[in-house]
Amino acid sequence: MSVFSNGGYVPPGMEYEEWVDYLDARYDFEWFQDIEEDLEEDFEPDEEEPKITISDEVLNSIRSTADYVMKDIERSIKNKPMDQKLSYISELQVENQNRLLFEYIKQKGSSEFDFIFKDGQNSFKDTERSALAFTKLNKIFEFDSYNSNDKNLVDALSVYSSILKNDQWAEKHYQEYAGWLNNNSAGNAQSAYAKILNKRFSNLTDSIVQEPAKQKKVDYSVSY
Repeated sequence: MSVFSNGGYVPPGMEYEEWVDYLDARYDFEWFQDIEEDLEEDFEPDEEEPKITISDEVLNSIRSTADYVMKDIERSIKNKPMDQKLSYISELQVENQNRLLFEYIKQKGSSEFDFIFKDGQNSFKDTERSALAFTKLNKIFEFDSYNSNDKNLVDALSVYSSILKNDQWAEKHYQEYAGWLNNNSAGNAQSAYAKILNKRFSNLTDSIVQEPAKQKKVDYSVSY
């Protein structure tokens, strides 16, 4: 817990101004929600905006590109020890997952903030975490494109990702994100490419882990 000299409370990992911004944004959200509920009684709700989708033809082209990249990666690590292989693939996957989360957030736009303010926080600890998510999301929106070398962006994405995956109040929204991750045709070409790579990295990791068993089987067959 952080407390300023004047007694004002600030959640861990946040500045006083960030906490105030969160409280103001939450008040505005709840105020607009009340107005929207009143309007819905008199008007039909607006139709949802069409979601960005990718054709099968474009997806096939993206898969071919991803396969070429993965083969190049496999060749580059072929003669390295297993621990180095796994470490390298893990680094690539983490960066790729950060890029995916960034693409998802940018495509969602301001609506990504909605789940932070909706009902679901059952304790003050949940409220603290939602405030932290709000702060990190604001930081992410400061960037027009993903930059793996910017520590502020990477930190914001890492903390935000951790909240989505581990906080019960954010579970419903994480499931929505997971559904988007598993649908290659949802989003733009860049996100589809990253999604396909993400699955390829997982498959390659499994293959590397199984290498000793495969080698033992080969040795046994030869000796026999």
